[in-house]
Amino acid sequence: MNTRPVHALLVATTGLLVLAQTARDVVAQGPCVQQWQFLSARPGLNGPVSAITTWDPDGDGPSGPVLTVAGDFSLAGGTPVDRIAYQHADSWSALGGPWVTGGHIWSLAVLQNGDLVIGGWFTHAADVPANNIARWSRDTQQWVAMGAGVNSSVRALAALPTGELIAAGSFTTAGGVAANRIAKWDGAAWQPLGSGFDNDVETLLVEPFGGVVAGGRFAMSGQSPASRIARWDGSNWSDLAGGLNGNANALTRLPSGDLVVGGEFDSAGGSPAMRVARWDGAHWWPVAGGISGTVRSLQTLPDGDVIAGGAFWQAGGVPAQHLARWNGQSWSAVGSGMTDPEVLCLHVMPDGRAVAGGSFIGVGGVTVNRLAVWDGATLGPAGPGTSHAPTLLLRLSSGNVIAAGRFVTIGGVPARRIALWDGQAWHPLGAGLDGKVNAVLPMPNGDLVVGGEFTNAGGNAANRVARWNGTTWSAVGGGTNGAVHALALNHDGHVVAGGVFSNAGGVSANMIARWDGVSWTAIGPGVPNSVSVESLTVRPNGMVVAGGQRRPSTFLYTPFVYQTMGGWTPLGYYGDVGQGTVKSLTLSPDGHVIAAGSFTHLGGNYTGLAINADWAWSGVGLSTASRDINAVDFLPSGELVAAGRLYHGAFGPDQFIAVRREAGHWEALGEGLSAAVLGMCTLPDGRVLASGNFGMADGAWTAQLAIWGVPDGCCDADFDANGSVQVADIFIFLAAWFAGDPAAYNFGGSPGVPAIFAFLTAWLGGC
Repeated sequence: MNTRPVHALLVATTGLLVLAQTARDVVAQGPCVQQWQFLSARPGLNGPVSAITTWDPDGDGPSGPVLTVAGDFSLAGGTPVDRIAYQHADSWSALGGPWVTGGHIWSLAVLQNGDLVIGGWFTHAADVPANNIARWSRDTQQWVAMGAGVNSSVRALAALPTGELIAAGSFTTAGGVAANRIAKWDGAAWQPLGSGFDNDVETLLVEPFGGVVAGGRFAMSGQSPASRIARWDGSNWSDLAGGLNGNANALTRLPSGDLVVGGEFDSAGGSPAMRVARWDGAHWWPVAGGISGTVRSLQTLPDGDVIAGGAFWQAGGVPAQHLARWNGQSWSAVGSGMTDPEVLCLHVMPDGRAVAGGSFIGVGGVTVNRLAVWDGATLGPAGPGTSHAPTLLLRLSSGNVIAAGRFVTIGGVPARRIALWDGQAWHPLGAGLDGKVNAVLPMPNGDLVVGGEFTNAGGNAANRVARWNGTTWSAVGGGTNGAVHALALNHDGHVVAGGVFSNAGGVSANMIARWDGVSWTAIGPGVPNSVSVESLTVRPNGMVVAGGQRRPSTFLYTPFVYQTMGGWTPLGYYGDVGQGTVKSLTLSPDGHVIAAGSFTHLGGNYTGLAINADWAWSGVGLSTASRDINAVDFLPSGELVAAGRLYHGAFGPDQFIAVRREAGHWEALGEGLSAAVLGMCTLPDGRVLASGNFGMADGAWTAQLAIWGVPDGCCDADFDANGSVQVADIFIFLAAWFAGDPAAYNFGGSPGVPAIFAFLTAWLGGC
């Protein structure tokens, strides 16, 4: 088309708008396009954690000692920070900043007066010039330089009982004075510690009577041999019986006074010692077979056991992924350990919990992001966030959402295994439950019945089934003797429960039973050869439909979908049913049964997702792509959303959530999520809520919970999505319009010139 007249008109109109609105700068939150947004604070940090300590930031104030971490990160639990942060209550806080230059903090120490010292590789602490070491004054709440600092990185710090500080690393001057890799700060000036060392110091330990032990990469102290480890007695450095044949990275002391050292050596005092050794004051000893890889950190627990962290996979011949515990006799794993790459630092809290930091992302399938805590029984996230991804999301008729699973915190809120999202915040349901929740059933009066693997609900005994009345928890009869995986409400108002149990309320029941409000009864003999009932629904004709896994022969586990027709009979013709499990049963808007799960076949080559209409099973277009569908739901438009593990085949790269459009094709939601979706539900406004072990959504940092939709506070007139409505948005829009960009050319739903006036109207209105 001839755009010259339009161009002339727009130039004149735009000129007038610019003159009238030159000072305009309306705050916005980007254009109104659907996208993934995080729904809860992500646990941990977005960069490596190199140092951990406990510190009281306000002295006599209300805070008390708090967990403080440092390294090279810019977000802590979703809060913007700069290389250092402390945790208070259910949130993270920045300490000073932002920093005017980059850098990395390698070490932390707390002085006798309560001030916090950081050491690392930097030229400023926030905006204060400070060469590689600085002090946070608790009195002034500001960073303070420590003299002229040191001329290279600080890797280790140790506070002395006298109020002085030892700093060590790779530097050769401190405060302008020669100091080979180690120096002492007396509060006013730097002093060398003897002759120092000929190579880097990595770790320091203060002895009870003021001595200092240093470990690192060095071989000499002055003219004296000191192979990777040495002791300072206040006047001189001395060798420890030949030392080590590889780097010393970590030191800790046992209640007996013996010293334990970890690192990258395989010999101590000339005798074999794999990466960890014990010094009794006169001799070196191996430690229970040692460790298979590099040890980065050691700490002694209150009971005298030693915990080791690093980059290894075995300790004393026992599998131990980057974290292990020595009880004086043998090594054992600490929980399930960490994912690669490694643990960099350890710290024992005043309450005895051990905190690990590093570059790892997860523990036992749980995303923790570089920071985890061990309470003696469980290894999990440290601080706000969601402890375990919810495995179930359920939309209530009110529009609120119930999340359930194994978590004990969600979005930073303590909530044991179940919580309610009201659109703004998460809320616990009383004291919650003591075990995983697998199923939630809304009742007609607004109560919730839940099933799972618990034996206590809100402090009351409740065997795998419990009821929440909005205020308190109560048992549902005697419950079941095994896990409940699915719940449904039949047409007479009775609760149907399925799972892996043989008894319900004292009555024999093969994997499925009914509660009539007074007592439990079996539903026939149960599904023949069933191993577990994983899913339930009720058809419009009142028939109960059950899905799960059967074992028709010794070596074959097959999916099933059975319904009650005077007994349990298959729903539809299966044909080659393959192997796997039916995890979810859902009714389509027209009443057809949709089966989802990990099955390879169901009435044909329909992997993971199939629909039963008029007795026959058919696929829904994912036969080459789906492998493990965990949840399905419908948008208000009637379009089907499937979530789980949707692999390459039907569309582009691997995806974990997608929608089936009215035309029949599947379409990813944005750039998608980075890992499997475990729970999913749609909301009345068309948004989609997802939970899982993902850490990214649309390429942005998130954690375990995300929502797909148009962001609140969005503004279409913010065409460059920079957060403000400015004159520049007009020119960017016009350039896009003339280039034929659909977002501009069809703005407001009216293509062509009307789109321009629609945009200008929105721009003038400020959205």
